[in-house]
Amino acid sequence: MNIILGKNNVGDISDRYVVLELDTLVVPGHDSPVTAYALIERHPITDMASIPRYQELHGNLIRNYKLRNWKYCSDAIDHLLGRWNGEIDSFYETMLQRLKSLLETDPGNSWDGVVSVGSKV
Repeated sequence: MNIILGKNNVGDISDRYVVLELDTLVVPGHDSPVTAYALIERHPITDMASIPRYQELHGNLIRNYKLRNWKYCSDAIDHLLGRWNGEIDSFYETMLQRLKSLLETDPGNSWDGVVSVGSKV
């Protein structure tokens, strides 16, 4: 998986490749949070017709994560694991661990979905 930091760096490549939002991070040395994206380069030919549907599901996963809809996120990940030629399965597995932690310990009303680099949640 190739990681791209910042919306400005995504630019025109999203016209040629699948680019998926991952996390918004607080990175030391940056004044404001930075969003990380995955650049998906390879797709099995059998998945080509389903790519728009998988992109939509992934986008909904990220939106629902920010809305604290943990059940939707877990269900979406179940459908997304193995997609994208497995390139971002490690992200989905990390999200499942994060969701488990968020379910066990409510993050409170100040939670905004932004992850601090080095943070466990």
